[in-house]
Amino acid sequence: MTNAICNSTVMRDAITGITDAISRMDHELLRTWLDDEAVMEFPYAFGDMPARYEGVDAILSAMSIISQMFVSFTLTPVNFYSSPDTNSMIVEAVSNGVRSNGSDYDNRYIILFSFKGEKVVMWREFFNPLKLPEAVTDNNS
Repeated sequence: MTNAICNSTVMRDAITGITDAISRMDHELLRTWLDDEAVMEFPYAFGDMPARYEGVDAILSAMSIISQMFVSFTLTPVNFYSSPDTNSMIVEAVSNGVRSNGSDYDNRYIILFSFKGEKVVMWREFFNPLKLPEAVTDNNS
């Protein structure tokens, strides 16, 4: 398969689909947007959280923590910065949710998505790491 250059609309639609799937906690919908060999990285991984997941099944398994930690969770893209020549898009996003214990959660993100065709092959997510221990600690209480 050739790595055809994606246009901004295709990338934005895919990212909107991804954030919608995450907000719905719908792993099968999320799967439709990811290449089988996709890689997800968290450069600011905290504690025992792995910094890298390889393959769609590993990514979906990692994302399943959301449904364990949260009663509700919404990830909303705020700004999109396209780089069609590199098949990439940078997204600013915000999240808000309610943790399993009833407390509120919010965070901010910068996410780099790289594409092969219309599927994501690289997902590198930067978030406020100071918010994560709070969510993990609250979930374990």
